[in-house]
Amino acid sequence: MNDHQRHITDNAAARPLRVLYVVPPSKQFAGIERVTDEIASALAEFENPRFAVSVLYFRDYPEVVDPAYSVIRGEAERTRHIPGAVQRVLDGQGFDIVVVPQFEIAFLCLLQDRLRGRRTNIVLHLHGNPEIERAVSLKSRVLFAFLKPAAPRFAGVIAVSPGLARHASAMMGGGVEVAHMPNPVRQLGDHVQVGEGALGGRNFVTVARLAYQKGHDIAITAFRRVVDEFPDARLTIVGEGPERPKLEALIERLGLGDNVRLAGMVADPSAELSAARAFVTASRWEGFGVAIVEAMSVGLPVVAAKCDFGPEDLIVAPELGVLAEPGDPDALAQAMIRQLQQEPHPEHVGIRRRHAAASAKAAVVARHAAYLAGLRLGNLKEGARA
Repeated sequence: MNDHQRHITDNAAARPLRVLYVVPPSKQFAGIERVTDEIASALAEFENPRFAVSVLYFRDYPEVVDPAYSVIRGEAERTRHIPGAVQRVLDGQGFDIVVVPQFEIAFLCLLQDRLRGRRTNIVLHLHGNPEIERAVSLKSRVLFAFLKPAAPRFAGVIAVSPGLARHASAMMGGGVEVAHMPNPVRQLGDHVQVGEGALGGRNFVTVARLAYQKGHDIAITAFRRVVDEFPDARLTIVGEGPERPKLEALIERLGLGDNVRLAGMVADPSAELSAARAFVTASRWEGFGVAIVEAMSVGLPVVAAKCDFGPEDLIVAPELGVLAEPGDPDALAQAMIRQLQQEPHPEHVGIRRRHAAASAKAAVVARHAAYLAGLRLGNLKEGARA
């Protein structure tokens, strides 16, 4: 690199890295929405390197209050409208990196960007299960056929769990590096911990939206078997969603009205977690498993379905919890019954909390910052060689 090229590189590195995050027009402020808000907020306040962060939203979310980043409002009701909205934002201002979730959206943004003659550095951020995403419709399956040839054209590809990263890399032909960038998770144990009395009790808790993906019907069916063994066992389900009527009917049909409670939406589930013996999740699929980490941050052991992806990346030691076959109420019930039969281990609370701390916001955002800064440096080097 000559002196002129080094001067350009140094000047670029001295200014804030301009990053745009794209949030799909979801009706719920849940996974992607909340994760993006937390990462963008923390990056906007990061010191070294510095970031100028904007988030493109297509809906108003009451949960977004005075963010540290700049909010850009766009118009898009469907996936196909998002790439045009992104291009309109790029027409008005420049960004070093654009981070787009989900392959279908990211691919369309990349395609339209190249058709417009741009070379925007677009990062694909994988949150969920690509197999589920491409099974949604014929259009999705067609677009996923372009995953392998399109992958090298992204400036970077990141995934929220190691399992998802490995799976995505294989789908892309193995020639593209997919970086594992975990989601930031609230450390609820910073202000409340599970008590010895709760660990010795028979209360289970789960925290998740009442949606088919989360497998609450599997957990409730399994709990019928648990109650047959331990009539005083209790399950609290924290969350709200479209599956509530079906779950209420299932609870009534199984005669679990005194044992299973749908607690509704709770912004901070610390009280429910700290009063439980164990956390249980029967998800059919995941991308990461934020609720699992929140539970471990309080000190709870976890009983989880070994679904794709997330749980087996998080529950990596017996002290942390146990995995059961996914979609199998009997296997899940047996795991919960074993949890009640064994002696509690209060000394394992600290192990779980330390394991959860690896996903604390400060640690996670530092990894994101280093990754994005590395992309800029790499692109500048490529430009200098050109």
